Amino acid sequence: MLVKPICIFPIAGAFLSLAISKHGLHRSMMRRDVYVFFGVSLLPTAIYYVHGMFIGGFLKSQAHSSFLPHLWFEPSFWPRWLRLARSMIGYPALAGGLLGIAMFRVGPARALVMGLWLGYLVLGLVFTYHIATHDYYHLLLIPIAAVSLGPIGASILNRLQTTCPRWYSRAAVVGVLVVAMLLWMHRAPWRRESNAPMIVPPALAIGEVVNHSDRTIFLAHGYGRPLAYHAEIAGVNWPSTGEQRTQRMRGRAPLSANERFEQIRQRTSPDYFIVTDGQQFDKQRDLRKLLFTQFPILAQTEGYLIFDLRGKDSTDAP
Repeated sequence: MLVKPICIFPIAGAFLSLAISKHGLHRSMMRRDVYVFFGVSLLPTAIYYVHGMFIGGFLKSQAHSSFLPHLWFEPSFWPRWLRLARSMIGYPALAGGLLGIAMFRVGPARALVMGLWLGYLVLGLVFTYHIATHDYYHLLLIPIAAVSLGPIGASILNRLQTTCPRWYSRAAVVGVLVVAMLLWMHRAPWRRESNAPMIVPPALAIGEVVNHSDRTIFLAHGYGRPLAYHAEIAGVNWPSTGEQRTQRMRGRAPLSANERFEQIRQRTSPDYFIVTDGQQFDKQRDLRKLLFTQFPILAQTEGYLIFDLRGKDSTDAP
């Protein structure tokens, strides 16, 4: 819970659902072990995140961008959520997992899977922005659906016992199912190739060009963190169009590239503007115009573009 606090939702859902199934709602809320469980498990997490959001402030912006309740009432919110859930486990597993809940006998097993699914639902209602935009927030569906599909798998195996009395015929059917599963896993969205070979060599070169400066602005993938790490630099991440859209969703007034740049320059006095995300740079035409017309290019390759902010020099925008 300290490392990835979103796991509190299915864990709490499963724990409370099992407690209510065994003792009832009223008695569960009065039991000491319920409060001991949540106190012991949540205390380290609560200390860290309360400090980060309200005292230290380093988690404040992230928390504000996570819970956007007005998205509940936007028609596009629910289809986006469903599409990302489908991309993680597929519609058959999603529907089968929900159907599997009803196939469990009344008791702890059904209470467990119901608690897990309710925890996932509450997670999505709390992290409204991320659940509709970030596929990895749906990774929890893999173990939840796997457990929920248990009764369906048991029914298939029981059926095979009667329809395929010979062991080799059952093995053939199971083999087909395993092959189908492996083919699906091969194209699953969480199987991603490492992009380190595309990031590390340019980042090392960038670090040398800017002399590992701690006064930079960067427009790069992954909020600029891989670039900052491998180039050994520090600075301010220039928001992508998606991040700027999120800021508007949070009620912030939109800023032009000039306004945003001046705000950053007044705070940090940057010396370099580094671009490694060419697609985002092309989308932000006002930023392109600002940089190309006011600052000289210090270095340029197919993988990156570095502007020297230490002195103005008008050039023509390509």
